[in-house]
Amino acid sequence: MFTPDIYELVQAYAKIGVSDWKGEKRRHEKAVKSCIAPIHIGESDHDASQVAASGFNKLLPVPLSQGLYPAFFHIDLQQTGNQQHIRIEFLAIFEEGHSLAFRIERADTDDMAHGYPHSQLSRKMLIAKTIEVAGIPPKINTSYPAFLFPMTSTEASFLSFAMAVHGLHGGITEILQRMFSAFKARAYGDHLKESFR
Repeated sequence: MFTPDIYELVQAYAKIGVSDWKGEKRRHEKAVKSCIAPIHIGESDHDASQVAASGFNKLLPVPLSQGLYPAFFHIDLQQTGNQQHIRIEFLAIFEEGHSLAFRIERADTDDMAHGYPHSQLSRKMLIAKTIEVAGIPPKINTSYPAFLFPMTSTEASFLSFAMAVHGLHGGITEILQRMFSAFKARAYGDHLKESFR
């Protein structure tokens, strides 16, 4: 029987991302440094294993595939009572000095404009929004649009994020095959598809 596990999922994704980055870093290093200081990027297997740890405050490379690259992510798992929530941050570097950052987060309170789970642009990243990212056009509104984002479970949210970054076929389905056994890759793929049916 398969039970999705957010810790297993994000650590396996981060390990593939770190491994791919080791081979791609030299080619993209100048563009990345123009947008964010290297100290804020996790590049080791140890960093990948800490991705879901409380207080971990680095961006990790996403796996290389079709879609956006180089790109980095950070997650923050929060517990409210017996319910777990996920906040995902994403940084895409397009070329030297040009980037876009997004965050995916749970709903604000019902009486607020973003009283639904959503994705929106960001200027600052990481825990407490402490890191300003260079290369984001200054006139971009970071409050709107705020797109509805599925949050049926932390695992489905993370898989939906990965699908948005890499695409489905040729993207996250192939990355899952690199991360897990055939059975588990298919099970996570099915879990993702169930979240958008």
